[in-house]
Amino acid sequence: MAEQGHQAWTVRGGAEGQCEPDSLERGIVLLGFNDIPDLSPAADREAIRELVRFGRPNHNEHHRNNVSSQLFAFKCRMATGDVVAMPLKSIPGFVAVGRVRSKYQRIEIDGEMRHARQAEWRESHVERSKIAPDLLASIDARQTVSQPRAENSNQRLAEIYAHGVDPLIAANAADPDDVNSYIVAQDPEEEILEHLRTQFPGHEMERLVAAILEAEGYVTLQTPPARPDQGVDVLAGHGPMGFDPPRICVQVKNTVSPIDAPTVQQLHGAMTTFSADQSLFVSWSGYTSAAESEARRDFFTMWLWKARDVLDAVCRNYDKLPSDIRAEIPLKQVWTLVQDDDL
Repeated sequence: MAEQGHQAWTVRGGAEGQCEPDSLERGIVLLGFNDIPDLSPAADREAIRELVRFGRPNHNEHHRNNVSSQLFAFKCRMATGDVVAMPLKSIPGFVAVGRVRSKYQRIEIDGEMRHARQAEWRESHVERSKIAPDLLASIDARQTVSQPRAENSNQRLAEIYAHGVDPLIAANAADPDDVNSYIVAQDPEEEILEHLRTQFPGHEMERLVAAILEAEGYVTLQTPPARPDQGVDVLAGHGPMGFDPPRICVQVKNTVSPIDAPTVQQLHGAMTTFSADQSLFVSWSGYTSAAESEARRDFFTMWLWKARDVLDAVCRNYDKLPSDIRAEIPLKQVWTLVQDDDL
């Protein structure tokens, strides 16, 4: 049941989902705006506006007012017990839903001071198809911090936190026609990502990654599903037979949990086993911050792909992909205006 008097919020985890792993792993709601000083002393909107002016002196007043409003909401209006939704870039097709469990805090993460609140996230993320279109459209707002404007947003998000489904979806579940009418209308990129996730489950994602590498000029060898892979799903190299450098070993994970540092380290070890020059880890669910730090230390020998990196690779190589892959991913090019991100 909804807790009386509590509000609902959307907090986006960055244009590329860069705040999401730390948020989910550490049990916090984490903001960007890292150039804005500690908000703790600020008790009102004007005080926060002054901090934004200090942190972003070269931005125009309209931009600073926009950022100030979001930070004021996060610092002063959001309350312990409020429900928060975070549409996930790192795990496409899902929304993290939780409850705020502390006042505003300034915390240190990887040597950098960040704006945060403690949060209790649902153990299982909510599929976008479990949220009706009107509420999902509110959750997908461009602002980093906002309040959903759909009807009864507070109560509905509280129910989603408790039960994992929008009551509008649940109420119509007995009627297939009504359920279909509530299947979520996603933006094009989210729709394609969801299509890739469902069209290429398990080992099928390895097939897609191998096809992408072949389109980029590699010769590949994919490990058969039934055979032990020693931590490597695809081998790729240049030259007529794939013997020429750079020789790459690839691990593909199509899961719903971020990949941790030890798993990334195992792939680095597999490079020695296969005499590879470089390695590529592909994770549909993203990586923990520790895993990303591990990869940064091995930048020249290891690269991490997330879901959107796979999508980018599909798009830039689409005309060179095999016809059977293109048939499974029917796309056409559409140009659209790029929106500024407030994070």
